[in-house]
Amino acid sequence: MRRKLFSIIAAAALAAGAHTQAQTPPPAVLSLEDCERMGGAAGPEVRKAELDVSSAKYQRREALWHYFPTVQFSSMGFYAMNPLIDITYREVIGGFEHSERIYPILESGAERIGLSTKYQAMQWGWGATAMATQPIFAGGRIVTANELAKLGVSAAEEKLAVERRQSSSETGTKFWKVAGLLEKQSALKDAIAAVESLEKDLESASGAGLVSSRELESIRGRLSLLRSQQARLRSGIRLAKMDLFNYIGYPYTPYSSMASDSLRYIDDIGIEYSFDGLREPSEYYVPEEEAVALMSESRLLDFQVRAAELEKRMDIGAALPEIGVGGLYGYAQYVGEPRFNGAVFASVKIPLTAWGPAVRQIERRNNEIRKARIDRDYLREQLTLKLRLLWMELQAAWDEMGVAEENLNIAAGSYSDLEASFGAGLAGASDLTQSRLSLREAENALTDARIAYREAVAAYLLMANKTEIF
Repeated sequence: MRRKLFSIIAAAALAAGAHTQAQTPPPAVLSLEDCERMGGAAGPEVRKAELDVSSAKYQRREALWHYFPTVQFSSMGFYAMNPLIDITYREVIGGFEHSERIYPILESGAERIGLSTKYQAMQWGWGATAMATQPIFAGGRIVTANELAKLGVSAAEEKLAVERRQSSSETGTKFWKVAGLLEKQSALKDAIAAVESLEKDLESASGAGLVSSRELESIRGRLSLLRSQQARLRSGIRLAKMDLFNYIGYPYTPYSSMASDSLRYIDDIGIEYSFDGLREPSEYYVPEEEAVALMSESRLLDFQVRAAELEKRMDIGAALPEIGVGGLYGYAQYVGEPRFNGAVFASVKIPLTAWGPAVRQIERRNNEIRKARIDRDYLREQLTLKLRLLWMELQAAWDEMGVAEENLNIAAGSYSDLEASFGAGLAGASDLTQSRLSLREAENALTDARIAYREAVAAYLLMANKTEIF
């Protein structure tokens, strides 16, 4: 396996001229696996999806509490300007035929034994009560709510898996963009070296009068253009690296003077990659039915139908009776001495008028369930169509890569023949230079074709819910 290791060291001239500059930290080399691992943890969409999973789990725990009794504690106290109970014996006895004769006797008798003819109470008081209520039957809504919460966790976890795979795919795209630019930089470096060698030969031949100065100047002009392209390519590599490192959350600095062991200069960070290991499309093929069943989008559609069915059960439960039992115990002082007291109770709620609207609501839910099933079936067909399209693009990318390899072989053979002819004095320097530039273009085209094939494989496997590391 041919594996290339790129570690580009920058600011060498500055380091040589500055005696007080600190030593550059050792270069770091990142593989695709390293980038995918960091991207899966640092991607913003992945982190938000993780929070959604956490929220769904909290919601499920919240739903579990409805199985347990509800406990309430209440307390109150009051003070009135006048007693709330203020009555006399006349109000107790009331009026009758001989009441006017009895009233004086009662008043005098009460005075003799020290009793009051007036009763006052509840000018102030306080109390505290604890009550527990246990639902026995709530129309199945508690069980259904827990099933909905569990379904929400599954859906959130599925979305998290989708975001992680998409993050891995995006990381791979950015990684191979850097790799492609580095490969083109290597090809450009080889082309510059070949033209520089030709320039030296032409300088010697020009001194001997065998080559015209015009031809030598033409070669130098092309060499200058190649060096200008090299400078632009170097800037493009830095920008592509910044895009990759920002996405995966890898710390770096674009300034060599700020580099440290924990913050490396961007040119000191290399990537490790290989174009070996590319396999034919048939080795990546996944049967359509199996692929669609494994797709996260397909499972989410099933969750949508199931959620609509559970919502229907909730509507039915709202029209059914509710049964609960409970008890309360408290301590109070409102009249007389303070005391403890308690009670048990049972409650039954029968929503007599709720069944009519519930029937219509259930009919509406049935329509929503049918719509969810229609959407599921239609979108599964669309998923199958998209999978077929990605498979066709994968095969086309493989064919294009084969054509690029053939063109490279042709360009390499042509350059080799011209190089031999130039050595024998049968070909000009301009033709040889143009052939070398054509060879470089063929190398770049093959690099682009290989990266396009990798991206096509990644897109197909992502759609099929498969994981493949190159």
